[in-house]
Amino acid sequence: MRLYLLIFLAALVSCSDFERLNPLDPKADNYVGSSNGSGGSSSSGGSSSSGSQGTGLCAGFTDGTTTEHYGRLKLQFCDARDGTRYVYVTIGGIGGKIWMAENLNYNASDSECYDNQDANCTVYGRLYYQETAKTACPTGWHLPTKDEWNTLITTVGESTAGVTLKAKTDLWQHGNNGTDDHGFAALPGGYYGGYVGRHGYWWTATDTWYTIMDAAHNIGERNSGSSSSLLSVRCVR
Repeated sequence: MRLYLLIFLAALVSCSDFERLNPLDPKADNYVGSSNGSGGSSSSGGSSSSGSQGTGLCAGFTDGTTTEHYGRLKLQFCDARDGTRYVYVTIGGIGGKIWMAENLNYNASDSECYDNQDANCTVYGRLYYQETAKTACPTGWHLPTKDEWNTLITTVGESTAGVTLKAKTDLWQHGNNGTDDHGFAALPGGYYGGYVGRHGYWWTATDTWYTIMDAAHNIGERNSGSSSSLLSVRCVR
């Protein structure tokens, strides 16, 4: 009788240990959540570990959610002004700048789509006068200065920036596409008068300086002497 009692008590202990250590039991010490059959949870909107929940036009969106962009997974944020989501990347390692990885597409006054075609805004973002560009970035972001652009180019390597900063896409003419090593995904958005597919132009906040990248893999800076051109905008923080 004593032997049967000991066996019964041992069985109770074993069941208790199993429940305490069962990773699929929410009450277990080592609970890891439900399995989806692929080694973790997933959702159509990507994943985030520490972002804040959006409100208003960004309701339901979590800052830091990932999405695929030109073949790379990138983090996103939501512009509360119109609900547009933008991808961004950090360039320069710890302490590096955080850059939007696509052109701004906020419909500010004095901004246009290339050739007045909405489809061009969808691909390349909107084109802005410089004064408009200076205040067009979302809260917490700003139009980069000439020095910030120069630091970006120096960080990735001046001799190769015209390749490694470009998106891996056939939008660049003559097959001169980039390698997008840093996730920056520069596109040839041209300016309001032309050169889509050949050049990309981005305003800086310094005087009338802008950064130019062309289909021949060159990158540099220019002083147009006029702020009346309509160019692309990248924001930084």
